[in-house]
Amino acid sequence: MILIGVLNYIRNMFTPPISDWEFLIDDFEKTHLKQAALDTVLGRILASASLVDFRTKDEELSYLLNVAPNYNENAKDFRSKLLTHLLLDGEVVVVQINNMWYIADAFTVNDRVMTEKTYSNIFINGLDLKKPFLASEVYHFRYYNTKLSKFIKQLDDSYAKLFTRLIDVQLRQNQLRIYTKFKGISNPSGQEDDVKKYKNYLQSLSTALRENSVVVSPRNDAYELEEKTDNYLGRSVDELQKLENIYIGKVANALQLSPLLFTGDLADVSQHEKNAIKYAIRPLFEIITTEISKKYFGKEYACDLIANLIPLTYNNEFEMAKDIEKIVGSAVFTPDDVLEMLGHERTNLPVMKEHYLTKNMEALTEKGSEEGNAKN
Repeated sequence: MILIGVLNYIRNMFTPPISDWEFLIDDFEKTHLKQAALDTVLGRILASASLVDFRTKDEELSYLLNVAPNYNENAKDFRSKLLTHLLLDGEVVVVQINNMWYIADAFTVNDRVMTEKTYSNIFINGLDLKKPFLASEVYHFRYYNTKLSKFIKQLDDSYAKLFTRLIDVQLRQNQLRIYTKFKGISNPSGQEDDVKKYKNYLQSLSTALRENSVVVSPRNDAYELEEKTDNYLGRSVDELQKLENIYIGKVANALQLSPLLFTGDLADVSQHEKNAIKYAIRPLFEIITTEISKKYFGKEYACDLIANLIPLTYNNEFEMAKDIEKIVGSAVFTPDDVLEMLGHERTNLPVMKEHYLTKNMEALTEKGSEEGNAKN
C-alpha cells in the first residue's frame, strides 16, 4: 500500500493534468481580451471625438484646435493622442512653445497650494526640454475615473503575469536534465523513512525544475519520469466571445457607455448613442474647454470657446431639417442663429434675423402676432 501511495505521488508530481502551456495560453487569452476590450471602447470614443469641432471667435485658437497645433501634427491626431493620455493615464499636460502646442510624454509637477505650480522634467517624443514651466504656461487636463483606473491596473498585472509565465515556461522547455544513478536512494520497502526520503527528494527535484535551467537529478529504476506534451485546445469561440463581452462591459460601464453599443444585441441604439454623448463624450470636452478657457483667455476676455457636438448626432443638414424647423418655428432662435450653430456664417439678411412662430413661418409683429393675421 505504501509503495502504491509513493508511485501515485510520483505520478501526480510529474504528470500534471494540465500542462504549462495551458496556463500560458489561458493567461494570454485573458490579457488579449482585456486589451481588445479597452481598445474597442477607446476606439469608439476617439472616433466620435474626431467629429467634434471647437467654436471660438479667436482665429488663432480655432486654428490650433481645429487645424494644426504644431508643425508635425494635425488637430485630429493631436486630439486622439491627448484623449488617449487623458483616459489611460488620468491626466495629460500640453506645453506652449512659440505659440505651438505639444503633448508631454512625461512630466513632474511641484504641487503647491498658495503659489503657482511648477512643471519640470518634461519630455516630448524623447526630448528633454530642460526648462521648468509655470502652471500658466501649460494646460493640465485631469480625468478622474476610479473604475477605469482599476481595470487598467488589472490589465497591467495581467501583462506582468503573462511575461512571468512566458519566462517560466521557456526555462522548462529548454531545460537540460541529466539523470544519474544514486545508490543512496533505495526502492520503497514499506518503511516510513524510505517514504519520507522519496517525498523530500521529489520536493527538491520539483523546486529545482522550477528555478533552474539545468537540473542534475538522480534516477531510480523504481519509477519513471514522464514529461507531458502540449495538448491544450483552448476555449471555444463562444466562450471567448462571452468573455470578451464581459470585459467590454466593464470598460464601457466605467466610461458611462452602454455595452449594447458594442455587442450589437439591439437594433435601435439611438438612445444609447445619445447617452454616450451626454455622459462620456461631453464631459471629456468640458474638461478640455474649461482648462483652455482658464489659461488662454484669462479673466479679461469674454470666453466663447465651446465644443460643437452636433456632428455626433446628425450626419448632415438634411437629417436636421425637422429639428431646425421646430427650433425656428418656436421663435426661440432665428435662422441666422441656426446657421451659426452649424458653423456657417450669418447672412445678416433682415428675413434671417426675424423670429418666427407657428408652422406657417410668419414673421412676428412687435405685438407678438403674426404679420399675416395682423393685416387681416
